[in-house]
Amino acid sequence: MTDLAIYDLTCEYQTNPLGLGEPRPRLAWKLRSSRRGARQVAYRLRGAASENALTQGDALLWDTGRINSDESTHVPYADPPLHSGERKRTYPSWLFPVLNGATTIWKRWDGWTPEHGFQDPSMNSFNHVALGAIGDWLYRTVAGIETAPDHPGYKHILLRPQFPLQNQQRALMRL
Repeated sequence: MTDLAIYDLTCEYQTNPLGLGEPRPRLAWKLRSSRRGARQVAYRLRGAASENALTQGDALLWDTGRINSDESTHVPYADPPLHSGERKRTYPSWLFPVLNGATTIWKRWDGWTPEHGFQDPSMNSFNHVALGAIGDWLYRTVAGIETAPDHPGYKHILLRPQFPLQNQQRALMRL
């Protein structure tokens, strides 16, 4: 057994990214050992919906098995492409509260977690129904982001802000 340690894990050059637009992200890690000449000869990558599931080895979303390679940078995720709903079922995400029974928008992403329960009860409110309406108004009216009638969800969007531009003759937008 070696004292080899893995550190500085990244995904698309980010540590613990909150979201990715890449269905096959590139992964990287660094190795540390006090033993002279120690090196990586293989790796195994596993993904799960929670740290507990990963530690216990059950309910894995993917598992590469042993890959004989010394690569540790720009290693492509090679399992089936990740989709938005699969990536963010844990906090922080909008889907996490919904999957855990929320009927309102939470003030904090981690207001409640399976591992710790309520973080700080004074920071949790269960009466923010209006926030959903305010958020909807901001997106639809101020930002002008609407779903395309012929495409459900937000895969295709329409941009048409509805607020008056006082003393403005024109507006410029770039995507």
